[in-house]
Amino acid sequence: MTTTIQTQGYWSRVLLKLARDPLSMICLAILVLILLGAIFAPWLAPGDPSVGSVLKRLKPVGTEGHLLGTDELGRDMLTRLLYGGRTTLLMGTVPVGLALLIGGSLGMLAGFSGGRINALIMRITDVLFAFPSVLLAVAIAGALGAGLANTLLALTIVLVPPILRVAESATTQVRSLDFIEAARASGADDFTILRVHVLSNVIGPVLVYATSLLSVSIIMAAGLSFIGLGAKPPIPEWGLMLNTLRNAIYSQPLLAALPGMLIFAVSLCFNLLADGLRSAMEVK
Repeated sequence: MTTTIQTQGYWSRVLLKLARDPLSMICLAILVLILLGAIFAPWLAPGDPSVGSVLKRLKPVGTEGHLLGTDELGRDMLTRLLYGGRTTLLMGTVPVGLALLIGGSLGMLAGFSGGRINALIMRITDVLFAFPSVLLAVAIAGALGAGLANTLLALTIVLVPPILRVAESATTQVRSLDFIEAARASGADDFTILRVHVLSNVIGPVLVYATSLLSVSIIMAAGLSFIGLGAKPPIPEWGLMLNTLRNAIYSQPLLAALPGMLIFAVSLCFNLLADGLRSAMEVK
């Protein structure tokens, strides 16, 4: 009971400190607005994301009836951007969540167990670390083929090793502390020690690091779609939209830049929010 109360008090202080950071709150507000726009796209979008007209292709921003213009097939850009946010955010956040669950669990197991289990898990992780993350994602996605499911799998595989290493390092430091020995002396089993004592001390740095990976995941997901290994037409996705609009960069540069601007804004907000969370949790 005491541990639970202390944990609740700690997270309350973290949220309060984060709420007092104006830059983090601005970034959080922007992310919430984009998320709400993606969720409520069917009600907010002025048209169908797949329906266009050749007669209306590449209309500039501010065109009557098309606030943000139209794309190369005459489809409303505002509609495409709203629906595209669904796909891009899904492809960016789900791999990080899965990698946090898998990498965090394996990292804690490796750090707490030590010995041969640690050596086995960390040597496999080192093999994955031998390849640059972007090239590894491209290789896996290329081998599996284009598609949302394959992109999610490729990004999850790429993001597991860095999270695993952070979790293993943090767990190794916590394992040797006095309160772990006290828990063992009191008769607690290994699973209870991991769940109650280790997890509460490891979750801080692992969560902060995972939050910083959200921007990386979104950029890599958009990059895979841009080169044809992610979302497939006619699915609206910001990286794919950048690819299809690249030929319009000279005639309608603002129109062609809109998906990239959203990718940049979301990535920057996630990075700044991760920094704010790091400061609030006082993780070094």
